Amino acid sequence: MKERLSRKNINMANFSEINSADDVISFSEKNQYPFVIKPRLASGSSGVRIIKDHKELNDFIKSNDGNLEGMLAEGFIDGVMYHVDGLFVDGRIRFIQPFKYINDCLSYREDMFIGNVPLEKDDSTYHLLVETTKQIIANMPATENFAFHCELWLTAENEIICCEIASRTGGGMISFLIEEMSGLNIDKAWLLAECHIQTEDYPAYSDEFLRFGCVCIYHLQEESCFLCQLSMRNLCGKIHFTGLIGDSYQGGEKSGLYLIGYVIEAKDQSAVICIL
Repeated sequence: MKERLSRKNINMANFSEINSADDVISFSEKNQYPFVIKPRLASGSSGVRIIKDHKELNDFIKSNDGNLEGMLAEGFIDGVMYHVDGLFVDGRIRFIQPFKYINDCLSYREDMFIGNVPLEKDDSTYHLLVETTKQIIANMPATENFAFHCELWLTAENEIICCEIASRTGGGMISFLIEEMSGLNIDKAWLLAECHIQTEDYPAYSDEFLRFGCVCIYHLQEESCFLCQLSMRNLCGKIHFTGLIGDSYQGGEKSGLYLIGYVIEAKDQSAVICIL
């Protein structure tokens, strides 16, 4: 994906395939610190490391006994991360919506929640994200039907940098959020499209979307979890509890593996963000 898009004039961080300590040392010599190293085949931000200096690089190499096969190094982007989710049916985009992360995809490591809120269409960032995502999709192999989840940074210079795109629905509570705010079950609509069953009405953008947001929580004691459900129930369109009563949980393992998730509905986006 990165190799293909880098040849199509899509703004991306410098990157390199890593299979050895020599590979990552070479990358560090050609690129400034900090930089990111992560598994090429993983999900939910698992295994991601931000290397800030030469000492951290050496420590990282030693901690892995020099075995870095299957890794990817890329330049660190100082920006705010957004994601754009949508559905492609019969070769056309039928639904597309940008979202902003509240906290980030590494927040689970500190047992902090991660949230998602939709962007307003009047926001200039909305259009930058949508147009960049369309450009990215246009430069990927043609596919008739697919859902997509695209992650992008917005820098202080108002530049959009592509992180990655996947032909799947978003993880965490994103699919639940989209269904609650728009009525579209992306997974169901995708399946029906693959079966050539066109029964879905694909929703257009609405300001009503802005009354919704979602949150994933990674670490709660059983009592806290129960109280949290009681206090938030009147604000929630969807509660997704993945744990089992009596089991012990020590925090998140990856950003997509949360203990409990909520879709929140409030009077406006300011109220949603205050709840988060």
